[in-house]
Amino acid sequence: MTEKKEPGGQESEGKLFERRDEVLQLFKRGAEFYEELVKENERLRFRNAALEEENARLQRSDDQPTEVGELERKLRELEEERKKLVERYKTVESENADFAARYAEIEEEHNTLANLYIASFQLHSTLNFAEVTRIVIEIGINLIGIGRIVLYLLDSEDGKLHPVAGDGLGEVFDVKARAPIALGEGLIGKATEDGERYICDPPREDQTPLAVIPLPSGDQRIGALVLERFLQQKSAWSAVDFELFNLLGTHAGTALCSAAIRSQQAKATLSVAHARSLLKEGE
Repeated sequence: MTEKKEPGGQESEGKLFERRDEVLQLFKRGAEFYEELVKENERLRFRNAALEEENARLQRSDDQPTEVGELERKLRELEEERKKLVERYKTVESENADFAARYAEIEEEHNTLANLYIASFQLHSTLNFAEVTRIVIEIGINLIGIGRIVLYLLDSEDGKLHPVAGDGLGEVFDVKARAPIALGEGLIGKATEDGERYICDPPREDQTPLAVIPLPSGDQRIGALVLERFLQQKSAWSAVDFELFNLLGTHAGTALCSAAIRSQQAKATLSVAHARSLLKEGE
């Protein structure tokens, strides 16, 4: 199977690396310039101290007034030069801070693009229903940082959302023990019925679920991905999380439906019973 590449993808990624290299070069030049300033400032300090000592010696002598005036003039020139170097150092320091902030932004953008590419590629890398289901769950755990997650599918026969897959890291998790949810019932049923994503933001420890991501396929309701709690090391949503919510809400339902249709020989309806049989086959 030939892998399709997004047009301009390599070019965009290359530009990001070029921008990163440019910033790193600026950092390097700034550091070199800073070292030069430190060395020059040290030289001027020694020179200034020597001139002050010479000036003090000459001031004790009444027979060399011309040399004293010359030394005083040189001291003033050196002081002016030192002030200019200090101003230049402050300017470079400010520019370095700006470059550091921009570099951090570029790194964050690069990480976001990388996560979105990985998630999108994985969702469309297989038409095996069990594999697609596993990938949806793993995106929630590994890329978003969810510690307990449940995938519900809408049964076209009884109109209810049935839990078919999930994971709860660090605890005994039995998805079959979850009761079905009527469409429009509670946060999960209402979000799925309306097709509107629910996010608890900022998240609260006493709030369950933390998020409900409806999974449509065109105009058809497929189900919902329910995020119930974070991993231990996570406590808040990040910008990339919301991008992943958009990706899952746009692509996960279609990927699940496509995999089920492929296995059903173009049967258009994804039933919960068939989904469970496919998951059992993939175990």
